[in-house]
Amino acid sequence: MRIYILQMNSDSNLTIQVVAGAGTGKTELSSFDSALNNIGVANYNLIPLSSIIPPQSKVVKIDKYQTPESDFGHRLYCVKAEMRSSIPNQFVGAAVGWYQYHDNRGLFVEHEIIGNSEQEVEDSLIELIQNSLNDLCDFRNISFQKQNINYSLAITQVKSQPAAALVIAIYQSESWN
Repeated sequence: MRIYILQMNSDSNLTIQVVAGAGTGKTELSSFDSALNNIGVANYNLIPLSSIIPPQSKVVKIDKYQTPESDFGHRLYCVKAEMRSSIPNQFVGAAVGWYQYHDNRGLFVEHEIIGNSEQEVEDSLIELIQNSLNDLCDFRNISFQKQNINYSLAITQVKSQPAAALVIAIYQSESWN
């Protein structure tokens, strides 16, 4: 087992970028890679993190991540939600929700779901995010206010090819050196 330590200067502010997208391919795996490509992170090795947002962090939604050419093969520390399916007419959805409090520390939650309509998937994802963040705040004795929830969703329908929905909260990339 390898253990990686992500080192950040505690004096600096971390900007976490949240990006969402979808993709299709001949297989469920290639549909996932298509979604990675569509959001701009296909050439990284993803290192999943749990759900903690460090103090003084800023979380921003972006349309597409801009990967520097020199980052090919680097580690990308992230919180990730993904759902794949090859069953025609299903809707696949992925969501990352977050809640920040007093000094911008906070929590991420990730949810994935398959449903029969886009609205059903969206409603279910939002409800899961709200319930999870409420619980996580409660477990930490943090005052929870529903209006302070933020989230990003990706929902797509499986048509003639497998499809994947993907949302990633990007902390930072790091080389192997």
